[in-house]
Amino acid sequence: MRRLLLAFNLLPFGLFAQPGWIGMDFTFVLEKDGVEVPHAELRDGKDYSFEVEGKGARVFGDRDPRYSLVPFPAQRSDPMRHVDTLWFKIRHRDAGVMEIGFPPRAGRDINRYYLTDHLVVPFAPGRVMVTDLTTELHVTGTMTGLGQWWNGGPTFTLDATCGCDTVRNVASPLNGEMDFRLRCPVAAVERGHPTAHLQFTSDGPYQPDLHMRVLGRLGGNGWDLGKQAFTPTRQRIVGYQVLAVDDAAARDTVYGWDRLGNVVHLSNLRPTAKDSLHLRFWWLGGGEEVHITHRVAPTFEGEQLLIFEVQRLTVDHDRKSGYQERELDVVVPPLVPGAYSMHLVYVDPDGRAAPRFDALNGQPLMVR
Repeated sequence: MRRLLLAFNLLPFGLFAQPGWIGMDFTFVLEKDGVEVPHAELRDGKDYSFEVEGKGARVFGDRDPRYSLVPFPAQRSDPMRHVDTLWFKIRHRDAGVMEIGFPPRAGRDINRYYLTDHLVVPFAPGRVMVTDLTTELHVTGTMTGLGQWWNGGPTFTLDATCGCDTVRNVASPLNGEMDFRLRCPVAAVERGHPTAHLQFTSDGPYQPDLHMRVLGRLGGNGWDLGKQAFTPTRQRIVGYQVLAVDDAAARDTVYGWDRLGNVVHLSNLRPTAKDSLHLRFWWLGGGEEVHITHRVAPTFEGEQLLIFEVQRLTVDHDRKSGYQERELDVVVPPLVPGAYSMHLVYVDPDGRAAPRFDALNGQPLMVR
């Protein structure tokens, strides 16, 4: 009885056990007019003040000194109790008020998780939802397979894109080391987690544009990709920063990209009987006219050959133009399910050779 009376006496003072709620923390870097505002400037109270749910709030330091942290009341922001949109206000002494909304995370048919960690807030008076902001993705590692700039071989620089942000020359030309930051939208969600779609793009003179797409979760300490070979296909981060081929969606592949020669882009690599094949033939040429057709022919072994006939026409245009990048798109309508092998036939009129795409010759294709 004495313990019960003591508990009732302590209730007005708020000295009772909490039920284990987990409050939401918002970490952010604030920009004004495109310039980062230092954390110390946010804390001194001269130009900025803050409110959480209509009450004055302080900003705290984060493990990354560039960022600031604002906690929300645990009894309203716990993932199981967050049923209302919560609001965070940033008030500038002269420029007005910006409000950031945090949608509910509890309830039926509600996306229960979105990123609140290390977001970028461009200050602008008015209202915005936290899911409309971007986060900064820190990517490190080493990319091989880019060529060596001093040996005259196939060499290209590497650019990276996420959302609308692009960073150029992300890999060192000497050893391929990467250490860069770029901004990704936080609204892309896969299996309940914000996901980044990062695209590496090759860039160089007389080189086809090749794309290596990497899918992975946002948040945490960024991506350490380790040592990877540039491969123009779709990759997914699985486990602990391990890249694996992504077969969850339609996947492209490229033949001949790692050789001195011409390139063929193929989409879809794993087609069904309802999918058309899209092939993009790339080569360095002049003003020659080239025509590419296709047909299917059976073999004695029961396999099907998908034959591409590359024909150089007798008429040339602009012979003085020198070497230039050329492309031709070929669409193959849906094929009957089965195993195919791709082959090429060349037609060279008057001894003038059509462009060669030997890396595609003999490649298998399975139609499901």
